[in-house]
Amino acid sequence: MVQRLRNVQNEQQDGFTLIELLIVIVVLGILAGIVVLGLGTFRADATTAACKADAKQVQTASDAFMAGPTNAAGTPAASVAALVTAKLLKAAPTSTGWTYTAATGETTDTGC
Repeated sequence: MVQRLRNVQNEQQDGFTLIELLIVIVVLGILAGIVVLGLGTFRADATTAACKADAKQVQTASDAFMAGPTNAAGTPAASVAALVTAKLLKAAPTSTGWTYTAATGETTDTGC
């Protein structure tokens, strides 16, 4: 009798049941959904931060242009392109959401 039970136990195949596998797949799907939703907010935050950084960089370059030794009158640059020409900016920023006012040399946040 004991020998027969041992033979039956040895003949059973070990492994996961279908229910166990389905539960693991559902849990992994829920975790993947949480990660995907979290990444969407990071991208929006990064775009906003990049826009604000561009506006601040243009403002700093404009202040440097007005305080420069070649600008005795202290007039602001005519455009962002003039700041690039004066080598105060490496290139004109491509982000939108801010404007540069040539009359005052100020940058304004219009939707960063």
